Amino acid sequence: MESNDAAATHNITWEMTHTTSARSDSLAELAPALAKAQSQLTHAVQDSVNKHFDYKYANLSRCWDAIQKPFTDNGFSIVQLPCTEDDSVGCETMLIHSSGEWIKSRFLVPVDKPGAHGAMSALTYCRRGSLSAMCGIVSDPDDDGNAASQPPKGKRVSNRKPKRPAQVPYDPESHPKAALAIGKAESNVELKETFVPGVMIRLGEGAIKHSEARSLLGLIDNQMNDFLADGLTTEANVQEIKALTDEGRKRIKATEPADIADTEKQMEEVF
Repeated sequence: MESNDAAATHNITWEMTHTTSARSDSLAELAPALAKAQSQLTHAVQDSVNKHFDYKYANLSRCWDAIQKPFTDNGFSIVQLPCTEDDSVGCETMLIHSSGEWIKSRFLVPVDKPGAHGAMSALTYCRRGSLSAMCGIVSDPDDDGNAASQPPKGKRVSNRKPKRPAQVPYDPESHPKAALAIGKAESNVELKETFVPGVMIRLGEGAIKHSEARSLLGLIDNQMNDFLADGLTTEANVQEIKALTDEGRKRIKATEPADIADTEKQMEEVF
């Protein structure tokens, strides 16, 4: 058992700090033990899939599987403590050697989704990244920073071509500004509170045609389907927006001239 004086010499502390990383005053015993442990490491199995960037990675469990035996055999223990700062969540990872020497680092990321699920997702991500970096294992493919250089998820415009509603004989490209704005929508709330009423207001002002308004409502439905496919919203939210766009289509049908309605009905039968 190490004395209190010896523990003080190694400067062991569990207090959360604002520093990114820190270490004990001496690494004389930790360093050679770490080199030996790392020489015994095997690759972490990368069998989980990141659907957003289409690559495989090693999840937290696989990372632990890779490091547990070689590190335990060489006198190491690892502690990961959750921590928060402002709107960010993460962890402080501490690699402790049986000699009392240690290295620690702190890693936090902003939480995209409020609530427990968003916080736990951020915590797991930070634990995996910190554990991999601390122990020297590779848990993700090296993509030369491509994923990190992508725009934030909420800001991106879907690369998928908007699905054209079968009943609408209208090309969205004929009204590109509105279509582009809908494609840049960041959430179902924005679609609900801004774009659905906006389409109907513009129609009432005579700024867009009935066929254009109908097609833009279809693009809103498609954007919600994209959100759902990307895990950014729920089926309940999709149905809520669908109810609003269906109501809008009823209002369009009730106010459009009879000759246009008859023409579009004929085209619906053709297509």
